[in-house]
Amino acid sequence: MDEKTYVELLNIVTPLIKRQDTIMRTAISPHERLNATLSFPQQKQHGEVLLESLKPHILNCIGAVDGKNVNIIPPQNSGAYYYNYKGYNSLVLMAICDANCGFIMCDFGVNGRISDGGIIAYTQFYKKLKRELPFVFIGFRITYRFFKTF
Repeated sequence: MDEKTYVELLNIVTPLIKRQDTIMRTAISPHERLNATLSFPQQKQHGEVLLESLKPHILNCIGAVDGKNVNIIPPQNSGAYYYNYKGYNSLVLMAICDANCGFIMCDFGVNGRISDGGIIAYTQFYKKLKRELPFVFIGFRITYRFFKTF
């Protein structure tokens, strides 16, 4: 897409996608939102190619796990409760996706001081998973049914 077309599209969608800044955070600009939206289909195509190449090689694998620290302003007097190893306060978003890029589980709210690998144990999903099932997940932790990726 050329620059003129992009600017025209941005002007059309800005009133629809613009968000207001709050005391908790600065809103993502319409320019950044549009860029992310336009680049998503390309990312998905690459992801689909990767998933197709992995499917025959990982028997009984039904999902991939990952976590993301989301920067927050902590409540007063919380001390280091939300402080993570990256040097800022956060809550963790944890998700598991299947081979078709669909979400199996999404959990948000564990404090950032807990490591990504330990957060899965705090979820209801993990408690239900403890039953004997012949399935595994690709993730960041080498433990009960989770295999570390390289």
